[in-house]
Amino acid sequence: MNSIYSEKQRDLFVIDQYKFRFHKFLKNNIERCCCCKKTCKSYIHLNSDNNDVH
Repeated sequence: MNSIYSEKQRDLFVIDQYKFRFHKFLKNNIERCCCCKKTCKSYIHLNSDNNDVH
């Protein structure tokens, strides 16, 4: 997983050509990030080290 900056200087995470942006915090300080494409409904969970959480 790579991270890049958006045009508005926000973190974006790139996984297999898909970009994810921060959506909200879940319990235990886990971040939920959703896909940047409006028609895509996928999301990922990241812990404080920006590692994928299952």
